[in-house]
Amino acid sequence: MIEKKNFVYFLTGIAAVILVFLSFRNQQVPYTPPKDKKNVLEDKTSSTPKYNFGSIGNLIINFPSEWIREAPSSSMRLAQYKIPNDMGKDAELAIFNKIGGSIEQNLFRWANQFLQPNGDESYKKASIDSIFVSGLQITFMNLSGTFVSGGMMGGATVVNPDYAIHAAIVELSDEVYYFKMIGPKLAIDNWKVIFRESMIRIKIAD
Repeated sequence: MIEKKNFVYFLTGIAAVILVFLSFRNQQVPYTPPKDKKNVLEDKTSSTPKYNFGSIGNLIINFPSEWIREAPSSSMRLAQYKIPNDMGKDAELAIFNKIGGSIEQNLFRWANQFLQPNGDESYKKASIDSIFVSGLQITFMNLSGTFVSGGMMGGATVVNPDYAIHAAIVELSDEVYYFKMIGPKLAIDNWKVIFRESMIRIKIAD
């Protein structure tokens, strides 16, 4: 009789253990992704910049609010912007309208303001493509190297290593606009995607 009672107690204990196991197994614990450095960085870089509308000649532009519009440093410039660079010297965006030469000739001239470490011709190293959007033909050029500036009208030549250019030429039916962004390669690389997106959003003023 005692052995029978002990056996019943044993079975009861086993059943209790099984019930406890099943109750924990059925619980749903919410998953919280780890907040590591990579996730924090991705959140920061995915933020959408703010834009400001404005006009340049017969174009409506929509540039990032961080870009500061300045008084043109030359009468040849229609407009210019300071492009911020958290890593050092700021870049610059210069806009021209009435300059001579064809599209290809101006791209060739701009590319040859850069030197390549192996002595190659810069124009052959440049990345060039064209798109047609909102009735506008836009040609882009991207190139890096050593930028040689100055030297005009007896001025001193300035050699700028690790520089880059991201340019866009916008063709209207009766005029052409030239957008030339030059600066340290890190700054240009940081802004070139947004620059391209801003150029694609350009409209002709009514």
